[in-house]
Amino acid sequence: MNQKKLFQEAEYRFNKLGSQLFSNSSNSSSNHTNTTNQTTITETEINKGRLETRTCTILPYINQYYHSKYLVKVESTINSSNPEISYHITSINKLTAKQALSIKRKHWSVEAFHYSKDVTFLEDKMKSRKSMAVNALMNSLMFNLFEKANFHNKAQAKRIHANSFSKISALLGLKKLESRMQ
Repeated sequence: MNQKKLFQEAEYRFNKLGSQLFSNSSNSSSNHTNTTNQTTITETEINKGRLETRTCTILPYINQYYHSKYLVKVESTINSSNPEISYHITSINKLTAKQALSIKRKHWSVEAFHYSKDVTFLEDKMKSRKSMAVNALMNSLMFNLFEKANFHNKAQAKRIHANSFSKISALLGLKKLESRMQ
């Protein structure tokens, strides 16, 4: 959350009101807790050799100014480190903690894609605003072609295919098409 007052309100609601709701819950040993006002889910997985634990809690939060329905708190811990806590607001109706956690994880997959594109194709260093959209489209095309061709290192794939129309056309399958036409 980028807004200080909203952040403070979210912290207050989860720390004060959330703890009251948790203490009223009859099923505190489960990894999924439901009361009338909140939902919490904890997911644990081993990812790249690291133990990752994510706990997502949602509270109803009706606010006409933000057009919101829920406050979402996500606590992430890797290998028992200090938890990273993030707060979010959403206008999605009938949201569960499981859905909120899934949305948060999908958001990071999009961020990772854009980060990889920026590192490989240096998109943030582009100066010309006129050609930016075309370059971004071509970079996405090449990135996806490299992905489809099972190149794990996109920068290496870029170096291999740089300035070689025949290699790029092979990725696109144009050689197969060209041989059929003859």
